[in-house]
Amino acid sequence: MLELIKKILTHQDRIGVDKLRHFYSGTLGFALFCILINPIWASVIVVGAGVFKEIYDIVTGKGQGEVLDGFFTSLPVILYWLVVIF
Repeated sequence: MLELIKKILTHQDRIGVDKLRHFYSGTLGFALFCILINPIWASVIVVGAGVFKEIYDIVTGKGQGEVLDGFFTSLPVILYWLVVIF
């Protein structure tokens, strides 16, 4: 049990703070757009923004575009639809 608590408290060491920031921003954006619009359009907006931001980083060279960053931004949407469907 102590090992599980330790893993939960130190998850940022394994995943990385940057990936967690993408996940949390995707979660916040998805929740807000679900409240303001609906889950379908919220999904389109959050996933589109995550993908567009990474493509923009790659094309302009202003950031380091990573596929995993886009995935972690979209992960809350994926988890939401998995829960709703199943």
